[in-house]
Amino acid sequence: MKILIHFLILITILNFSYAQIKINYPPTNKISVIDTIHGMLMEDNYRWLENKDDPKVKEWSHKQHEFTVKHINSTSKEIYGLRDEIRAYLDRDIIGAPFFKANREFYYAKKKGDQQSKIYTRLNGKELLVFDPEKVDPSGKTSISIFDITEDGNKAAVGTQFKGDEINTVRIINTTTGEVIGNEIKNVNNFSWARNEDFAYVTYRSREDIDKQIPLKTYLHKLNDNLNNDKFLIAPEDAKNFASVWDDDDSPYTFYTT
Repeated sequence: MKILIHFLILITILNFSYAQIKINYPPTNKISVIDTIHGMLMEDNYRWLENKDDPKVKEWSHKQHEFTVKHINSTSKEIYGLRDEIRAYLDRDIIGAPFFKANREFYYAKKKGDQQSKIYTRLNGKELLVFDPEKVDPSGKTSISIFDITEDGNKAAVGTQFKGDEINTVRIINTTTGEVIGNEIKNVNNFSWARNEDFAYVTYRSREDIDKQIPLKTYLHKLNDNLNNDKFLIAPEDAKNFASVWDDDDSPYTFYTT
C-alpha cells in the first residue's frame, strides 16, 4: 500500500509539472459531420475515428499509442513492485450491493481469481451461484450485461456480451438451480419481461444494424418460439433515437416510448 500511495503522490506532482510543459501530440484530422438534433445543429469533427476498421483510424491509434509510451518512458521512472501490488489489490473478493425480488436476494460478486463478475443469490441462508460467464467463455472476455428477473424471482433473463461489443446473447436461467431454460436469444439490445412471463419485449441489434445505422426494432417474443414468429411492436424513424416497450408493475398498462 505504501508503494501505491507514493505512486499517487508522484502522479499528482507530475501533473502540476506537466501543466507547464507544451506537449506536441500527434495531429488529429478534423472531418466535420453536422446533424440536426431537436432542431439544433450539432457538429462532430471526430466521428471518422469511430470506424475502427478504417486504415487511417488504425494508423492514428498506433501513433497515439507510440507517442504515449515514449512520453511515459522519457518522463517517468519505473516503480518496481507497483504492477504486482495493483494486481494483488484488484484480484480480491469484491461483492456488490444486494438487490431483491419477491423476498429473494441477488448480488454480483467477483471473487479472487475470477476474470468477470458472476451473479449469486441466497437460499435458506446459503450462497448459490446463479450464472457464471466464464462457463460460457473460459477466455474471460464475455461479461454479464443484462439481468432481468421475473416477478416471483424464480427465473431471470441473463444477457452476455463479448469484449463490450454491446450485442447481447440472452439466456433464461432458473435462479434456484442455475439451469439454462430453453433457447438462447441472440443479437439482443434490450430485454423486458411481459406481464405474461411466457413472453418478453425484445429489442434486437446486430452488427449489421450498428454498421448500417438501422433503427432498432422491438418485438413481442414468445419464449422458446421461432424468432420469425415475433410480433413487431415499435421502432424509431431515425437510428439515433430509441424506442422501448414495457409493462408497468403498478398498473395494467403497457407503455411504448420513443
